[in-house]
Amino acid sequence: MDEHEFERLIDRYQQGECTPEERQRLERWLDSLEKRSGRFEDWATTDQQRLGKEMLASLYERMKTAPASPFRRIRLVPLLKVAASLILLIGLGYWAGQSLPGWNQRSVAYQERTSTTGVTQCTLSDGTLVWLKGKSKLFFPTTFDGPQREVRLEGEALFEVAKDSAHPFLIRCGSLLTRVVGTSFNVKSSPDQQRIEVVVLTGKVKVSSLSGQEEILLLPRQKALYRAATRTVTKTVETRPESYLAGTQYDMRFEDTPVSEVIRRIERKFNVRIEVRGDERAERCLVSADLTDQSLATTLQLVVQALGGDYQQQGETVQLSIPGCS
Repeated sequence: MDEHEFERLIDRYQQGECTPEERQRLERWLDSLEKRSGRFEDWATTDQQRLGKEMLASLYERMKTAPASPFRRIRLVPLLKVAASLILLIGLGYWAGQSLPGWNQRSVAYQERTSTTGVTQCTLSDGTLVWLKGKSKLFFPTTFDGPQREVRLEGEALFEVAKDSAHPFLIRCGSLLTRVVGTSFNVKSSPDQQRIEVVVLTGKVKVSSLSGQEEILLLPRQKALYRAATRTVTKTVETRPESYLAGTQYDMRFEDTPVSEVIRRIERKFNVRIEVRGDERAERCLVSADLTDQSLATTLQLVVQALGGDYQQQGETVQLSIPGCS
């Protein structure tokens, strides 16, 4: 089977349009690939290929175990063509209020957002989403109008940074500086000021101390640990970085999820109200997608493209028109 034919069958399977003969042909091809590549373990070398391998293996398992369903299943992202997003977790640091180079020297207006209990969500001027946890404070400019986007934090927060390669996003936490372009990360500071941790789930990030130590590159599930006593940064392994996501609406992964639930999650994450117009059969659509780390506009575009509809946004209200699933 050539690449063009494989992609055609994958698209038909994802839309629920495969004939029994096409499904059998796709299963035979997956069986042969599994035997040749040892359950896909050696199939890919790059990060994007590895992600595609995982998705392909997942598809294989679903095809082998899923019963026939009257619902139409829709995948909002092309199989094997998804770039990994980056989740960065920074922990146990502290902003002591010390003067950092350039922070108070610019004539810009800064805002302070405070969370006293639980999780509080706020949106920065560039579209970056922030979930403040516990008794935390975030200091950020009213608008980002310089060559870089810079904030500082007291406490703990999960950031989902709007992608803008021309304007890097900087987090200053204690004596550690984290520089990102388009990513998500958790920052946690403690009053003892003794250590700062940076943990990456996917993608990569560079961290450095303000004392001028060389930058350290972190890959998925690697941790940079800064110790104030020695002013050194070392690299270790983090086994459970997902635990930092608790209490936020960051995770937007869906697997055979009804459209109504997807819409509810979008409303909660972006603090908008979505009015749905169209065929009631739209509720029969089951969505499989990873919309994590996507902006509201991109999320809505993916949804309407998959469902064959359109949308209009006015302020915090979105009118979503979808024809339904047959």
